[in-house]
Amino acid sequence: MINAEEHIQLWNAAAIKVIDVRHFSMMHGEELRSYLFPSSVFLYAIRGEAQVLLDGIEHTANRFHLWHGGKGTCLDIFPTEAEEAFNSYTEGKLDGVESIGDGIAYERILELQPDLIIVWNDPAVLDKLNQIAPTVVVDYGMPVRQQLLEFGKMTGREEQANAWITAWDKKIAEYKPKVQAAVGDKTVAIFDSGSAKEFYAYGNKLGRGGEIIYGEFQLKAPPIIQKEAIDSGTGWAKLSLELLPEYAGDYIFISEWTGNDNPEAIFEGSLWEQLDAVKNNRVFREEGRGFMFSDPVSLDAQLEFVVKSFIGK
Repeated sequence: MINAEEHIQLWNAAAIKVIDVRHFSMMHGEELRSYLFPSSVFLYAIRGEAQVLLDGIEHTANRFHLWHGGKGTCLDIFPTEAEEAFNSYTEGKLDGVESIGDGIAYERILELQPDLIIVWNDPAVLDKLNQIAPTVVVDYGMPVRQQLLEFGKMTGREEQANAWITAWDKKIAEYKPKVQAAVGDKTVAIFDSGSAKEFYAYGNKLGRGGEIIYGEFQLKAPPIIQKEAIDSGTGWAKLSLELLPEYAGDYIFISEWTGNDNPEAIFEGSLWEQLDAVKNNRVFREEGRGFMFSDPVSLDAQLEFVVKSFIGK
């Protein structure tokens, strides 16, 4: 959620002295064996998933996990197999499309000989990718209609892009008055799982139904979410569980996909059970990974889920 410079600033503010910060990327299928820490080391996973062994003790690494090992600790890393269904909503719709796993697998991309590469705005990878094929950068969080039209132009499918937008606008026009009538002036909060002590609230971008709930349907967010996740332009806010009553809306949507087989329990206990949304059965949980995204396929599925949650149809 934060960039490398912000990570370094956090470490500099910690009650330890950081001598060196290094970034190391592992491609799908790569392993690291028997690396001995030259000093006391904090190991921080930014993205992806792997099995990590510290002196033979096994850990599952997911994004934002942190471990510590003293000088001489033996580190082994074994990346897990790439998931077959990166987005649960696209299952069965991407037959014949090869997954190259998380990260940028330059050698495999080169083997595939693409005519065009589309990538998130990451300057660190652009030079190498441009040597393989023309590379177009897209910004994460761009409004869906604008982004789809851009993809239509890049791929020569403007007609299909406009057709989807027309169909989407028709569905929004049909459902928006019905949802607004059902919800009225009540507030809606969108959360996802972080850890047993913290979680995230989301605004009108970055998936999780936010583009639909706050954008298309123009429903109200709790004031603090409106300020920190929408008006701020960030799209999200990191919270502690103590602030849950302040952030909770009259309706709550939860994106439950965490990437962990056994995620820590977060939304439960006396504080949670006292919320009006919980008491009135207005909590809606979506476990699929596709709830995180804002592509057309995911948005169509999210729209169905959101509308059904609000009006039962």
